[in-house]
Formats: sequence, C-alpha cells, structure tokens
Amino acid sequence: MRRMLPGPFLLILPHKQVEVVYDSYGNPIHASQNYNIPCGCSSVFIALPLVLLVKWLCPTVIPFDLFAFWNLHGNPSQLVGDIWPFLVGTVLTALYWMFSPTLEENRWDFSYYWSQTGDFFKRTLWYYSFYALYEELAFRWLIFYSYIVGVTVLNYLLLGFAGHNLVQWLFTQALIPAADFVTFYKLHDILISNQYSWVVGAAILSANGKFRDGHSYQGWMGWIWSWYSGMFFFLIMFRYGLLVAVLVHIAHNLFKSWTAYLRVQFD
Repeated sequence: MRRMLPGPFLLILPHKQVEVVYDSYGNPIHASQNYNIPCGCSSVFIALPLVLLVKWLCPTVIPFDLFAFWNLHGNPSQLVGDIWPFLVGTVLTALYWMFSPTLEENRWDFSYYWSQTGDFFKRTLWYYSFYALYEELAFRWLIFYSYIVGVTVLNYLLLGFAGHNLVQWLFTQALIPAADFVTFYKLHDILISNQYSWVVGAAILSANGKFRDGHSYQGWMGWIWSWYSGMFFFLIMFRYGLLVAVLVHIAHNLFKSWTAYLRVQFD
C-alpha cells in the first residue's frame, strides 16, 4: 500500500489523502481516498475566535496577555538542567523505535516514505520544522488559552456555582499532583504555585491531553511519549518563551526522524 502525500506546508490543513494498494507484481488493484484532518487543526479553528472573544469581553479570565509567551526570557544556561528528563526520554524512545521491527503501519509514516523516494533530510527538515511551529502555536498557545476558558466554565457548571468545585478538586487533588510527580517536579512552580491559579495547571494538562491524543497513531509508546514531551514543551514556554519551545520541538522531531532513518536503512 502506498500513501500519496501533499506538500509539507499543506499537511497542517485538512487535505485529501489517497491510498493505493498494489499486488505482489507492483500493479495497482485498489485505490481509496479520504480527507485527513491534522492533529489539533479543528481545535485551532474553535480556539482562535474563542480566545479573541474572551480577551475582548472578559480579559481577566485568561490571566496572560495574548502574546505573553512570545518574548524570550529566562537563563538559557539552565535549560538542560530543567529538561533533563525530557532529554533522557528522547534518547530512550528514539532507541526503542530504531530497534523495533518495522510494522506495516510504519511503512505509511512520512519518514519511511521519504527514505524510499529520496531527499529524506531535506524533506524532513522542512516538514518537521514547520509542523513543530504549528503544534507549538496550536497546543502551547491557542488551545492552552482556550482550555483556561473551558476549565473555568466547566468547573462553574459542575456545581461550582454552589461552592462544590468538583473539577477543581479532581485536578488539584489527583491529576496535577500525579503529573507533577512523573515529571520529577520540574513543573512544580507552574502546576502548583501561588503565582498561578489551579486553572492554569488544569488547562496545561487538558491541552496536553489533546496533544497526546493527536499522536495516538504512533502506538502506545508514541501516545505516552507525546504526553510526556508535551509537558516539557510547556515548561520551556513558561521559562524561556514560545520560540525556544519551537526550536527544541524541531530538534526533537528531527532527532527522532533521523534515527528512524537508520532503522529503515538496515530494515
């Protein structure tokens, strides 16, 4: 089976995807087409007008300026110390994927396809750089902001108006402490802090859950790792700025795809 792909820049938009099944002699025997909606695309179309509307009508609901994370800040020399669990995990997951057997669904992956058609490094550089930029703007910015609104409203509707903050209790007593623990408390001053409301931590987990689910096609390891890496992308954005998160995300994607290239060559 061969998957026909659009250009890298069009992959962030809903696009037509054609799949062709070939027999053992290389002759096409079946073709199908469908529309693919990329990770987070539909959510962005909802989040953008929602965030703009709320910032206009009730600006205090979202406790950050619209472009609060777009500036560079923090001490870059502390970056490695802040994200060392992410760096270790990146190497371990890359090794896992490099030495895992190539399954049929792996052959549908862009990296595998491009490794067979040539220009692998050029194509992956453009694609993964652009997609990292898109995902950071989508999940770490717009969708995160929109979930601040969503969590606030949901908590109010689920008996928050009567003083029984069930959503707040779930996040502050269970979900946020668990996330804080598995990330080695690196996000502690963000998730559990007097500086931010509990809603910020809840919105981080909610947006990151959306980010994780968008990578479920990568299997159980990709599903778990997407959540874990996403938490550290949030950490980088808060402490160093969105641009640094984009750059680290690009480096992460390229490292994964280029190590996967080695697996393809020895497959």
